[in-house]
Amino acid sequence: LTKLVDLPGSDSQVIPLNPEHDVLDTDEGWKNRYMLDWRQQSIMMDFIKSIRPNKSYEDAEWHGIDGGRWAKFHMERDYLRAALWLAATHGLSAINAWFWNRDDDGSGARRSTNQVFNGTAAVQPIVMDTFGRTLKEVNAHADVFASLVPAKRNIVVYYSSDSAIQDRSYSGDMSEVYEALKLLNVPVGFTTPSELTKIADPTQTLIVPRTPFISDADLAGLQSFEAGEGTILLVDEADSFLKTERGADRDGGSGLNPLAVIDHDDVFSMAAALRFELADRTPEFPVIVETEDGEQETAFGVK
Repeated sequence: LTKLVDLPGSDSQVIPLNPEHDVLDTDEGWKNRYMLDWRQQSIMMDFIKSIRPNKSYEDAEWHGIDGGRWAKFHMERDYLRAALWLAATHGLSAINAWFWNRDDDGSGARRSTNQVFNGTAAVQPIVMDTFGRTLKEVNAHADVFASLVPAKRNIVVYYSSDSAIQDRSYSGDMSEVYEALKLLNVPVGFTTPSELTKIADPTQTLIVPRTPFISDADLAGLQSFEAGEGTILLVDEADSFLKTERGADRDGGSGLNPLAVIDHDDVFSMAAALRFELADRTPEFPVIVETEDGEQETAFGVK
């Protein structure tokens, strides 16, 4: 779809910390790591902008202001500004915030409840004021925001639809690898078997998450990429390349000679392992850190 349409996009989600009403059946571990759950929005945008960097990106159903699956009745301005600025720096071109409205008779729409409705933007004027003001800021500085979207992705995650279809845990595991890489403060992107030949810069590193199912043709593509002086790092190699796309057993291993192999672990452990293994292959980008006394310091990478 990203290749075919003129305006690719998604309906991604950002979640503030500690919503009062939360019916999402999701990993709650992020609440111990972040002030907002940025992962779904960022991974979708990095994926699409990697595949077609010159196309505009639209979030036609943005769930940063929700009201159906979660609700926060006193949403902070800082949260909303951070979520929108994050989207803008990842390539957002247009946005349509999702809204859970009432039915014609005034009752809660579909499976909604009055409690959920009271968490929507319709009854939070501060939220809508912040939404409008922030988008004016983004529009006023559009050129600056556009320049912050990486022109080159130093680290590229390999996505296998064969494993995504056959293995229920694949997408979650791949997302955790992506999250660990984002903590290294380097431009992270994606590629697929049909796009792999476009990764031609020798400074780029291909990260292959646990990939238990893969077709012979796609595995041959990885082997050709490596033979052409491409650099590969494997995650959980022992549980990868074991079966074809149809589930038939594969013998003989992958035939790859990777730069390094790491285990699939918790996000912070993988970030530490990836930082060590990629130390000579990742540029350092500055991070502005605001201290408790309000002063700013410049740091590099992750600690």
